[in-house]
Amino acid sequence: MTNEETVDNENTSTEVTNSEIDEAMEETFSEEESNEGLTMLDATYTNPQAEIDMKIYYSLNEANEIEEIYAEASNYDMSAFNENIQYLVGKTMEEAENVYVSGSSLTSEAFTSAIKNNM
Repeated sequence: MTNEETVDNENTSTEVTNSEIDEAMEETFSEEESNEGLTMLDATYTNPQAEIDMKIYYSLNEANEIEEIYAEASNYDMSAFNENIQYLVGKTMEEAENVYVSGSSLTSEAFTSAIKNNM
C-alpha cells in the first residue's frame, strides 16, 4: 500500500463522516420544520429521576378534532407514551382532558393538566 492510497482511504472515511453529519443535520431540521402548524403546550413535572419538561404538539381539523398529537422531552423517552395517546386522533380536546396511560401516571397527569389549562 502506498502513502497515496492511505491518504485516499482517510479522505474517504472523512467524506463518509461528513455525509453522515449532513444527513443528521437534515433530519434535525426536518424534525423542527415538522412542528410548523402545530400548537405547542408546555408541561413540566417531576418523576423519581428528574424534572421533565414535556412539550405537547397537536393540530386540530375543521371539526376541532385532534388531527395529530405527540409529546417530547429532552431528558425523557416519550415513545411509549406517544404510542398510547394516538387513540386521541379524531377526538376533541375536551375528550383528551381525561387521558390516562397505564404506567405513565405522572406523565398522564401533566398531559391532562396542560390540556385543561389551555382550554
